[in-house]
Amino acid sequence: MIRKLGFYIALTESNCNRFSIRFEENYYKKNLDNKILEIIRHCNNCSRDTAKMIASTSWGQYQILGINLYSICEYYSEIGRYLCDNDLQYITFEKFIKKRVFTKETEKRVENTLDAISHISLYYKYLNGKVEEKIEMLKSCLEFNREIWKDLEIFISRYLGAKFLSQAFINYILRLIHYHNRMEEIKEKTIQKGGENELKY
Repeated sequence: MIRKLGFYIALTESNCNRFSIRFEENYYKKNLDNKILEIIRHCNNCSRDTAKMIASTSWGQYQILGINLYSICEYYSEIGRYLCDNDLQYITFEKFIKKRVFTKETEKRVENTLDAISHISLYYKYLNGKVEEKIEMLKSCLEFNREIWKDLEIFISRYLGAKFLSQAFINYILRLIHYHNRMEEIKEKTIQKGGENELKY
């Protein structure tokens, strides 16, 4: 289940580009933990300013922030190696989910998150009207089902840092919907061709 969620997140965050990087300027301006900066500096043999840049950048296909990578995810090697290794990126993603997002009943809550994405995608697919009207109906649907889809809200707030129904939250939901529907179309075409055994996450 975590691997399936990871696949959607990699699509949403970077289109599965393991070399993707995004500098978070607002984060760079904060006072960052000196202990973690020293770990980053030591692992990358770099200056403190460079360590701060690494800490304030989201890395790889899952776009994990550097400071989380070198703390929560327990990664203690150079950042270049991280970018070159798909398996390593998944391992750190899984650690982040288990240690920061869903610390208890992880598999069940990941399953709930995937179910919510599936239901919301189906709901949005059959909405009529202009984009603005559809988004307003989506917001109403999310608010009405807030308790049922609580794990999805928690996931987005802890992974992305976006508040419920904020613009960033809605944009992320729309991206998840887009990639979920795209994958469902690919799945349907693959099954029609008799290749269901080739479908893997």
